[in-house]
Amino acid sequence: MIEWYYFAIASGLLLAFAALIEKHMLNHEHATSFTAITTIVSTIFSLVLLVYSNFSISITEFILIYIASTFFLANGLLVARLYRHSEVSSVNPITSTLPILFLTVLTFIFINEVLTLTQYLGIVVLVAAIYLMLSDSKKTIPVEFLRKNIQYFIVAALFYSIAATILKYTLSAVSPYTFLVLSSLFMSVDMLIFVFVRFRTFKYIIRDVRSYKLEVTMFSIASVGYGLFYYLAVAQQSVSLVFPLRSGISVLLAVFASGILLKEKVVKRIPLAIIMVIAMYLLIR
Repeated sequence: MIEWYYFAIASGLLLAFAALIEKHMLNHEHATSFTAITTIVSTIFSLVLLVYSNFSISITEFILIYIASTFFLANGLLVARLYRHSEVSSVNPITSTLPILFLTVLTFIFINEVLTLTQYLGIVVLVAAIYLMLSDSKKTIPVEFLRKNIQYFIVAALFYSIAATILKYTLSAVSPYTFLVLSSLFMSVDMLIFVFVRFRTFKYIIRDVRSYKLEVTMFSIASVGYGLFYYLAVAQQSVSLVFPLRSGISVLLAVFASGILLKEKVVKRIPLAIIMVIAMYLLIR
């Protein structure tokens, strides 16, 4: 069996890749339109996993997957809104690590997840290093933007943590493939309802499919990939451990790739990147 941390690392790499594409598209499109089209196309791609899925599940598990999917979708909408108005190297570190705080508490209370002292230390060091990356906040993330949007960061983190806790609980009885296919279908249905209620039309979805075929395809494939690898890791290991490792990998790649591709300033963050690698080592040792 493949070790869980290989799945977590693969998920983090694909998540960072998806974040860069997301920011590129959100420079031109609205968050709702972007989320709608990528959710629908990702669902289409996820259907290739039907052959590995088993839908002989209870009504309770069915409902829990729907609830988790709704929270994951709400998180995605809020994160897209934040990417729309700031840089990858600013938003990604916060949205990737803030859920750790909620997730650690929720999983301890509701599903009795307890990590070792070394692993908790690794999480603390990792979170501290990532937030120190924002020490030059006047240049990378405007204080006014952070002040105005702090509620979105917090709510997005809470939504994700609730969904991830339900995910871990559900994966004790449902396969990762089944969870991914069902959650994708649920998110697409919810998204279509949301778009229709808000705009009374689907013309924005059709327009984006025509305008961003390559970007939407690449993002959707990456989305299915990082979701599947994440679920496979969580099925083997504590979600409060998998998520920090995946987040660390994602932040490292997203921050430094944004410096190369999007000309964002990241040179001063190299020492912190080294500290992050050490922290991630503590998580898996």
